[in-house]
Amino acid sequence: MAFLEDWIKPTDRGFEWGSGRSTIWFARRMVSLTSVEHDFAWAERVKGWIAKHGLEQKISYLFAEDGAREEPSSQYVRAIADVPNGSLNLVLVDGVARAHCAVAALDKIAVGGILIIDNANWYLPGPRASRSPNSRNGLPPVDPTWSEVKRRLADWRCLWTSNGVTDTAIWFRPCA
Repeated sequence: MAFLEDWIKPTDRGFEWGSGRSTIWFARRMVSLTSVEHDFAWAERVKGWIAKHGLEQKISYLFAEDGAREEPSSQYVRAIADVPNGSLNLVLVDGVARAHCAVAALDKIAVGGILIIDNANWYLPGPRASRSPNSRNGLPPVDPTWSEVKRRLADWRCLWTSNGVTDTAIWFRPCA
């Protein structure tokens, strides 16, 4: 997270699917964060953390139980629909319905903003062979929606990171 620590500015606005430790970490560094969760028990736990850290004013926390449907029309995926295009500095995709969330987020990211997809190696082939288990080395994206994500991100710079167990990819929205 050292890269992100230097990258994020206190004026940045963020959005994440899949809440948890990242919710607190990002909210402490940004002016605002919208976080969407589909698991009720987990959402209640994270709400407790948000309150414990006094971050209720910085975090718009949304519960959308239909997230596991893996459909672009779900409330979970559409939670970003009313966010103005080009207004987010950071989007983290780390929950369910990841491909649909990634597609929904692309136009919302500001020039110079970033898209982070956790466990990207499970869905997309990386720019280099990953040593992480279940990686898509030499294989196409896992389904047509991930193929669309790959196509739409083709001109974005990418930083592909790995801890040897999973890979996280960070894409940077180009100027044009």
